[in-house]
Amino acid sequence: MTISSCIHKTRVHYAQTLLLKNTMNVNDIALASGFSDPGYFRTLFKRMVGVNPSEYRSAYEKLHINTE
Repeated sequence: MTISSCIHKTRVHYAQTLLLKNTMNVNDIALASGFSDPGYFRTLFKRMVGVNPSEYRSAYEKLHINTE
């Protein structure tokens, strides 16, 4: 694993945490996670996680609501 891929993995993992625990918009989460370009963040997030950040948040909310 290269250093840049390790950094991206760490930043995307932090973004996943923010998506689940905050109501911040995706652009703000991208910036808070260390990405200067929200578009690149969305592309990288989808490549690494399999869904875009909004879909990730929606899927969690549906799962969370249905399990409580």
